[in-house]
Amino acid sequence: MKILYNMISVGLLLVLLPGPSSAQPTELRIDPAAAVGAKAVQVFKQINYIPLETKPGSVFGKIDQMRVTREYFIILDHTTNAILVFKKNGDFHARILGKTTREEPREAISTMTVDPVRNEVLFTKATGKYLHRYNFDAKRVGALPIATPMYDFHSFGDGQLAKALSYQAKPEVDSNAYKLHVTQGNAVQRHFPYKPADGKWLYYAREQSMFLPGNLDTTVLFSWMFDYHVYELTPGTLKMAYRFVLPMAASLPGDFLTSASYPARKFDWLIQHPEKVFSIGYVLRRQHLLFFRLQDFNDADNSFLYNLRTGGLVCLQKISPDASNWYMPVAYDGEGRPEFSQTNFLDMDADYLYTAYSADAMFRFKDANAEREIEYPGMLYGLFNFGSRKNNPVIVQLKLQPGL
Repeated sequence: MKILYNMISVGLLLVLLPGPSSAQPTELRIDPAAAVGAKAVQVFKQINYIPLETKPGSVFGKIDQMRVTREYFIILDHTTNAILVFKKNGDFHARILGKTTREEPREAISTMTVDPVRNEVLFTKATGKYLHRYNFDAKRVGALPIATPMYDFHSFGDGQLAKALSYQAKPEVDSNAYKLHVTQGNAVQRHFPYKPADGKWLYYAREQSMFLPGNLDTTVLFSWMFDYHVYELTPGTLKMAYRFVLPMAASLPGDFLTSASYPARKFDWLIQHPEKVFSIGYVLRRQHLLFFRLQDFNDADNSFLYNLRTGGLVCLQKISPDASNWYMPVAYDGEGRPEFSQTNFLDMDADYLYTAYSADAMFRFKDANAEREIEYPGMLYGLFNFGSRKNNPVIVQLKLQPGL
């Protein structure tokens, strides 16, 4: 069913930052006020809920990052300083446990990804000195030294990495430093020249990975802070894929990064102007459908699905549950406990998009459905009858309707 209606653009202003490529990006005129809602069945053909097994050794707090492989969900949880491996049916498989971060704060696991060719979990710690390698059974494979700490990274497979580098601890960085490296062994491609002033704001903490799938190949999409462009990266190419044009009321001033009238601590100003979008985040593309979040400090109704063919815009938080998904959450951000905005879509594979909710959120929805006669599917029946609000999170698989 077609639900992505053509959008009428209004007066707009663009904040421009220089890019690495002369290729002309696709201009996307996004007016959040024009975004429509929908019922779950209009957008998703199938939604599955997979509770993650809760038992001694598998208990964790929340999903800070997740990578989906053919057999496993691989999850980073900063609360317990652990990487957990669950089978696709939710059964616990293995855990990589870091040291207690209160005792050893520099042992905290910072970020992780998966090498899809070697079937390895790769992660860095707060020390930033090594790239640690483990197999999916949580057995250590080895570690590689890191010359410059990485803010985030992505594996294309077989040791080839895209690295977003952090120079914050190195004020003496010379003019040859670049913010993005693509490496294979000793070979390095360098992109985005680094400026020392970047360190004041560039590496603002995100809830999710900087790099997300641009399609079911080796393409990833990413963006930088205070930049309304989205970049497309493959092992051999980098291009500016999309230029976002936003309403003036949501756009940063054109001189935001250069004028002395704005404080050096940019986020002090942004907190006072919560309607201003400071980044295009959580960007994921499935064929002609683009998912993203307009990151601001309003932090509400700011995640979207954009149809690159029609220009139609759907607000993900306005997709309402219905009988097709047992009236369970889809992109829920209610009751002062936003969950979807903190993760958006975590990853995708050939069939599904993935997000997650706490067990507590699932029970709250069940309570809200008390007057409905609902026959929950087996996994949800097991959670509601034998589990509790303190169980591990629930993975949500979402298959898009054909023809959107």
